[in-house]
Amino acid sequence: MKPNQLILEAFGPFPGVVTLDFTALQESMFLVCGETGAGKTTVFDALAFALFGESSGTDRGAKDLRSDLALETALTRVTLDFELAGRLYRVVRMPNQPKAKTSAELYDRTGRTDDGQHLESGVRAVTTAVVELLSLDSKQYR
Repeated sequence: MKPNQLILEAFGPFPGVVTLDFTALQESMFLVCGETGAGKTTVFDALAFALFGESSGTDRGAKDLRSDLALETALTRVTLDFELAGRLYRVVRMPNQPKAKTSAELYDRTGRTDDGQHLESGVRAVTTAVVELLSLDSKQYR
């Protein structure tokens, strides 16, 4: 699995929208580094949440991932575009929050510029599909 783009909205320490473009990296491996509090763990939390609906660690639950700094009207959402076996996928997840229920969607974006072909809806169905695609679960991912 190769991440292409990760979009965080009102997630972790980021009250607005933050986009991480992994396609700009030329190497197949890279290091996530920075000062304490720079958001390194948030990147891993966002990846794990997008894929499995869980944070990357055991001390934070999905309900703890919403930014305390976000406007009350802002929706918390994570969108991950990734490649796997020559196909492009998009997974979109929202944790339970005051303005929206928990939700998840999975799309096949191969050859598409829009969201793509809808594959799954619902937290459990998307998680099951991602586990099948990646051949690993959240515990193995961590």
